[in-house]
Amino acid sequence: MNLISIGLFLVVACLVTTPTWAKKPDTSRQSFNQVRHLLQTRYMNPRVNSKFLNTAAISGMIDSLGDPHTQHLSRKRYRQLKQRYVQKAIGVGIHYTIQDGYPIVTHVDPNSPADTSGVNPFDKLVQINTTHTEGLSEREINSLLMGRKNTQVTLEIRRFSAAKPHFATLMRRHYSIEVVPETLLFYDSIGYIRLTSFDSKSTVKSVRDAVIKVRQQGAQAIILDLRNNTGGLLKNAVAISSLFLKKGIIVKIQERGKKKRIYQANGHSIYTQAPLVILVNKTSASASEIVAGSLKEHKRAIIVGETTFGKGTIQRLRALKDGSALLFTAGYYQLPSGTSIQGTGIKPDRIIELSEEDRLLLLLSESSSHPEKDLQLHAAIDMALLELDKH
Repeated sequence: MNLISIGLFLVVACLVTTPTWAKKPDTSRQSFNQVRHLLQTRYMNPRVNSKFLNTAAISGMIDSLGDPHTQHLSRKRYRQLKQRYVQKAIGVGIHYTIQDGYPIVTHVDPNSPADTSGVNPFDKLVQINTTHTEGLSEREINSLLMGRKNTQVTLEIRRFSAAKPHFATLMRRHYSIEVVPETLLFYDSIGYIRLTSFDSKSTVKSVRDAVIKVRQQGAQAIILDLRNNTGGLLKNAVAISSLFLKKGIIVKIQERGKKKRIYQANGHSIYTQAPLVILVNKTSASASEIVAGSLKEHKRAIIVGETTFGKGTIQRLRALKDGSALLFTAGYYQLPSGTSIQGTGIKPDRIIELSEEDRLLLLLSESSSHPEKDLQLHAAIDMALLELDKH
């Protein structure tokens, strides 16, 4: 063996034993286990046990995502979510979003403790019992609002232009959820249907029955009110859109590691020719935006109100072994044209913005029975009448 061949052998040997593409070992798992062991065995507070650290680790992973729609649901909250699906709930009936550090009520379940105690959409919850809410996470707020049946929770509420705070004491109890709490007939020709949620297994049947009801009463046009409706189940959004559309794409879904799924109208349409007006506002979100956006793009509906919230992501729910659940963002959706509304929302065909004062007066007046007090509903009725004239 000459010197050159020895040199080649050494180079090859080095390449075989220490490849340049070799990955460095991931020591993060080892570090995690070390930290967990040290805190569990050496941290001064004995309540820091295995269960405490496991829960904290889950919370830390979720919080690091910076995604308000990804949440770890406790066993109690997961149970309540399942109860909503069968139109039963125990609690106070408040839905909210966080704005400027405070929970702002977006919707109140009809006949719930919050409803009977006078809590309104757009109320700012500044204190729950003795805890100030500024800066609290959704998980912390939910833990304050939830509790055992027949226990009380006291809210301090700030309302627009009100000089003094409003206080409400609510008794947590069972109540039935009405996803279509109201149907009306205006001018003997315009049916009005208000849909508050897409969460229930009976949502589609409720809307279908409401359409049939107002049609039997003589409605030649329909107004579907999705204001303050923050969404719910994707399948319900597809099915409700299908009631008003004979054929066509309703929504496209893209999830990580999966092919794009395209949802078409399901062929169960019952109202596809006569005029349809959809009312939305800035808290109409998710499933509400799928219905409004798809029917707008198919030129099947006229949209009236305010630009919607702009939630273009979809969430999946997975039960965990301890009875809790993980709600996580799994992908995003697109309207039939391929447009994403994430962060932008849906712009109405006719924009009717409400001032905060008008919004408050609207809530206090129960104006669906008095459309002249509801500028957005009044505009929707005008649009429906114009469309009837065209027919």
